[in-house]
Amino acid sequence: MGKIKSILSITTFLLIGSSTILGQQEDPAVTRFREYLRINSAHPIPDYDSCIAWLRNQALEIGLSFNVEYYDPPEHSFSVWMTWNGTNPQLKSILIDSHMDVVAVDESQWDHAPFEAFKDAEGNIFARGAVDMKSTTVAVLESVRRLKASGFNPLRTIHIMILPDEELYSRGVKGFVNSTTFTAMNIGFALDEAVSNPADEDNLLVTYTEKSVWQFNYTVYGTSMHASTLPEITAGQKLQVVIDRLLEFRASQLDLLQQPGVTLQNLTTLNLVQVGGGLGNNIIPPELWVSFDMRIVIKPGWNFSDIENMLDNIAAESGNDTVITYLVKTMDYGLTPTDNSNIWWVTLENTCAQLNVNCTPNIPNGVTDGRYIRNMGIPVFGLNTFTRTPSMAHQTNERINENVLLTGITRFTRFIQNFAMVSEILHP
Repeated sequence: MGKIKSILSITTFLLIGSSTILGQQEDPAVTRFREYLRINSAHPIPDYDSCIAWLRNQALEIGLSFNVEYYDPPEHSFSVWMTWNGTNPQLKSILIDSHMDVVAVDESQWDHAPFEAFKDAEGNIFARGAVDMKSTTVAVLESVRRLKASGFNPLRTIHIMILPDEELYSRGVKGFVNSTTFTAMNIGFALDEAVSNPADEDNLLVTYTEKSVWQFNYTVYGTSMHASTLPEITAGQKLQVVIDRLLEFRASQLDLLQQPGVTLQNLTTLNLVQVGGGLGNNIIPPELWVSFDMRIVIKPGWNFSDIENMLDNIAAESGNDTVITYLVKTMDYGLTPTDNSNIWWVTLENTCAQLNVNCTPNIPNGVTDGRYIRNMGIPVFGLNTFTRTPSMAHQTNERINENVLLTGITRFTRFIQNFAMVSEILHP
């Protein structure tokens, strides 16, 4: 009986792990992608150890050196990278970064288990991270696998970095850019993640800068009294001033959005995200607070000082004891040129022409780890080679079609090949 159980277990394992799906042979790249998706790297407790083990195996199979470096705190701040040495190590290297963590998931809302990597009859693969951003990580690894198998030798050294904590505090990349490893890599250009284009067209949206993120609390104070009284000034009235003024600014941005040619990437977004305070149902609260998230686009006549003054004036109008606390306050605004002065943009455009796709400079609504590298003075483009696919990052039933994945891998292969061969004459 024990032997029968063992045979059944082995048979079941082989069927589940088989690359033959619905009678069709699954591309090995898709099979590896689904393996990676099955690792639960969702916050708040991402399984980073399993991610590192899987990535180490990929590096071994492909033939890349593999490194892990820990910063502080080590459970959230570390970097994993693989290196493909170029034929001219004196040239500045290329960094291609992605992240291994994914956002939290409510499994009860999904049609298929979010870490099963279920594939339906149409080839749609359902999993948290299918779009953001394990698909990009796999596209890079599979591209390098193809290039090495073809006998291609890059002129420039290529570092493939996979970081933790991008979805929360970016502690991995913060540790990396302040490390001696970052300096030693001598990076001349970097590729980061970008949004996919859901439109029915082959147009790649290329990130060249990002909005600056400010997240802040207003705390207002008043006299705590019994709720049966009627004091002239309360914390609630002060909070109302704060909320009203900030939502008025938000409304002004919505008005601009109605103008021809204006899109969300041209605007500063502002949203109320949390409200708190109070002691009980019959007590006027002595203290209330409200939190806002602001994604800033700097424009002529509209800079960080102007924004700071606006927020300070709102606090003063609310009451002299109103306090602003900044949770996140990004003051950098790195920008990578998208014209002929930048050989990396020229190479990107030329590659798009070879692939018969368009490329459009884009400012995403969210932010990525790439901003920390861009702010170190390194040109960085966010690149997503998947088109004609829903942009489902962080959404229920996040999914990507296997044919979209394979097309994206083919495209990424050409990009890596061309970037790796930018000569010293064009860029040292």
